[in-house]
Amino acid sequence: MSLNNSVLDMSNSNLKQIPDLRHTKYTEVNLSKNRIEKLDFSKLPYTIKKLNFSHNKLKGNISLRDKTYKLSFLDLSYNEINHFDSNYPLDTLKLNNNKLKGISCYVDNMKFLDISENRDLSNELDIPVDKIKYIKRDNIRNDLPLKFKLNEIFRNRHKN
Repeated sequence: MSLNNSVLDMSNSNLKQIPDLRHTKYTEVNLSKNRIEKLDFSKLPYTIKKLNFSHNKLKGNISLRDKTYKLSFLDLSYNEINHFDSNYPLDTLKLNNNKLKGISCYVDNMKFLDISENRDLSNELDIPVDKIKYIKRDNIRNDLPLKFKLNEIFRNRHKN
């Protein structure tokens, strides 16, 4: 484990859950390469801007809805996530090497999205792909151009 005033690195620490960091002032937290099964944001500092949660044991659906955080970088690569849903205005989102079947995501000038190595993920996404600067999408279900399929339920949910 290494830390300085704003960065906490707890990668490769054999953690099964996120430690309680609520009362810290870290802006970057690295919890990669652990055995954590649940992404519990209530244990993270409100000052967090960058979170590396790659190479853990996340499964199923991940939903990030609490806008009290200042998160701009999120790495959830190399987990077993099936669906990702977020209303965070992220700059960078890494979802590569999961088991994604769907993504519903608010983006407003996102700089980087990595959805590569998700073989069940269609080229039709619930995200406005035209507002993302760069998308890495190798080895998804097909090689067709990415399409934005914003459905009415998603549109109403993101008006808030």
